[in-house]
Amino acid sequence: MDTEALDPVEDLADQLLALASRLRDARRTRTVDGLLEVLPVAEELEHVADGLVGPVVAVLRRFEVSWLDIASALGLSRQSVWDRYHDSGGRHREVEERLAATTVSPAHPSTPELHPASIYTRVELGRLFSIKDATIKNGVFPFKERQEIWLFITEQKTSDRVQYEDELLGDELYWQGQTFGRTDRLIIGHRDAGDNILVFYRKSKTEIAGAGFRFEGVFDYVSHSGGSPTSFILKRRRRRGPPSRLVQR
Repeated sequence: MDTEALDPVEDLADQLLALASRLRDARRTRTVDGLLEVLPVAEELEHVADGLVGPVVAVLRRFEVSWLDIASALGLSRQSVWDRYHDSGGRHREVEERLAATTVSPAHPSTPELHPASIYTRVELGRLFSIKDATIKNGVFPFKERQEIWLFITEQKTSDRVQYEDELLGDELYWQGQTFGRTDRLIIGHRDAGDNILVFYRKSKTEIAGAGFRFEGVFDYVSHSGGSPTSFILKRRRRRGPPSRLVQR
């Protein structure tokens, strides 16, 4: 059978079964020669497994599965998994494409959903995601459990607020960070950390009933300049391929 047509997971299962058969044969001999035969089998097993873990991780990340969830599945720390596999995308293109083609639904379908262009108040978001952290009232809310950074942006500030210059023009967001820059590093390094930036936006506090925000979707860091506050340019991430976990929660 042409192995290129196989589901890569099925391909791996077949290879593991063949290796298991060779291990059983080596075990029956109960000799030094039999034990020596185990060495190349063990080495081949490591090679086979390593050849799939990278692509699987890349596909999971494509579906916005967090590094924390991946690390938990592997029984490793988030940092160690990120260090080893964060650049795996592209190195196994063919296997990644075959894996993505066999994926029929994003992970964790039972988690709450966020729909672009929908309206949410902070109270509703807190209830929806069981958030007890009071920092959700800030303009920058690091949602560590989901590896997300939520930005709550009001373009026209009331007179008692710092008059940051923020504006959403099409797919580009011109936004100023906190005066003392405490969260600037979260925005600048969000890709390396495996975090996604979610933008909740409104023209003014009274634009939407209940002081709500319109969910604008996922944005990526483009550049920054200046300081106290730092001026950022972020760009809306356009969805490609299967629906992402972010908008399916």
